[in-house]
Amino acid sequence: MITRPAPTLLRFSVVALLALAGCGNPVPDARIALLGPEDPAVPESDIHRPGQPCLLCHGPYKGAEPELAVAGTIYGYAFDTSDFKAEPVPVKDVIIEISDSFGNTPDAPVKTNCAGNFFITKEDWNPSFPLRVAIRYPVPGDEDGERVSMGTRISRDGSCSACHTGAPNQGSPGWVFCTQRGPGAPAFVAPEPCVPAQGD
Repeated sequence: MITRPAPTLLRFSVVALLALAGCGNPVPDARIALLGPEDPAVPESDIHRPGQPCLLCHGPYKGAEPELAVAGTIYGYAFDTSDFKAEPVPVKDVIIEISDSFGNTPDAPVKTNCAGNFFITKEDWNPSFPLRVAIRYPVPGDEDGERVSMGTRISRDGSCSACHTGAPNQGSPGWVFCTQRGPGAPAFVAPEPCVPAQGD
C-alpha cells in the first residue's frame, strides 16, 4: 500500500522550499552591503576595490566573473613607525609565492598590479587548503628584493582581507604590507597612472 503525505504537510513543504530558495544568506549579504558602492572613477576591473574581500563577490556565493581562488591587495609603508600604516600606498610587482597543502603552486607567476591587487582565478589554480604564502617585494639596488613569509596558514578563505583589513587591532593583523628597510630607503610611491589590464 502506497501512502501519500497529507496535503497540508505537502503544501507547507513546498512553501518552505520556495521560501528558502528565494532567500540569500544574510551574513555574506550584510558583508557585501558594507563594502558600499563602486568608485565611479574606477572601472570594474582588476584595479577596483583594493583592500576589500574579493571572494565575497568573486566566489561561488555571488558568482561574479571571474571566480577567484585567492586574491588580495598589498600596501607599502614608511620605515618611520610614528605614522605606521596610517596611509597605505599600493605596491606594484610584489611576487606572491603560494602553495597549497599538497605543495602545488600556480603555473604562472603571481604579481600585484598598479592598485596593489593580485588574484588567481579558480580556473587557473584550484588549491587544497590550508595555503602557505610569502611575498617578495622590490627593493631598489637589490635584485632579489625582500622576502617575508606569513607565519600562519590561510585556512579556508582565499580573500586576504577576510583577516587582513585596516590598521592592526584585536580582530585583525592589519593589511598585508611591505616596509622600507630603513629610514634612508626610498618611500613607496603609488604607481601612476593606474589603469586596468589590457582586455579587462
